[in-house]
Amino acid sequence: MLAAVSSILLPAVPQAQPPGASVVRQVDHVMIGTNERERLVALLADTLQLPVVWPSPGSSWTFSTGLALGNLNLEITPSRGATDTRIGDLAFQPVDFVSASQRLKARGLIPRDPGGYTDSAGVKRWSILGFRHPFAGAAFFLVQYHQFDMNERRARFQDSLRNRKGGPLGLRRIMELRLAYPPDNLPAVRQSWQRLVVGSRSGADLLVPPAGAAIRILPSKGPNSSSMLVEVESLSAAERTASRLKLVGSVHRDSIVLDPARFGGLRLTLVEPPRAVDRSLPGKKRR
Repeated sequence: MLAAVSSILLPAVPQAQPPGASVVRQVDHVMIGTNERERLVALLADTLQLPVVWPSPGSSWTFSTGLALGNLNLEITPSRGATDTRIGDLAFQPVDFVSASQRLKARGLIPRDPGGYTDSAGVKRWSILGFRHPFAGAAFFLVQYHQFDMNERRARFQDSLRNRKGGPLGLRRIMELRLAYPPDNLPAVRQSWQRLVVGSRSGADLLVPPAGAAIRILPSKGPNSSSMLVEVESLSAAERTASRLKLVGSVHRDSIVLDPARFGGLRLTLVEPPRAVDRSLPGKKRR
């Protein structure tokens, strides 16, 4: 078992901002780059029972696998040379794709040339609009799908996970994406993020889109420091099952850190819903 850290920073209950205040509505999917794609997909889809969003049966798409984790999708892709599995590019659902380019410019974020994907039958499947995000270390882009309603698909697969009772760990949703940056870059990073996700107080490290997972900005403590905070139905039940599956890295009073080595380096921390979390002794271990 990995050495326990002194404490896990638990999420404040975020206050969502009105949709009109932000360029983005929510994080649609997170790209996870890995050299162990088949093993990671098997662990997440077969062992942890995350619903497979894509490719659909009979599809010729082979680049990536999309898995639903409640309020967003994880896109498992081949690594671009990194040794560890890690959080990579972020795709956002915009509040309004048509006006997004102008809204990005108005907030000092420079949009790139638009792109997208058209299949072999000539059907436009999706459009994307990238933009430069200072010190991001990854690509950030807006995506608009043309063949289905993004909100309906997300709700449908969230229901699918719920019908599976969250799989063996009782997974519910991603509460926070915790993105780590070099400490010297944090002031510029905060400013850039707040131009994209309008509404957080000046200088805040927690950014709350109108829907979906929150984004917390943290100082990097080394390579591959970014992580995801995952809400579970019951922390005690998740601990028992994760121990049986040999997935536990460290156990704390109010959280469980899954062993990154089992996920190729990907960092996942399990917590209960905010109302059920006891913050009285945040640094004390559960056992």
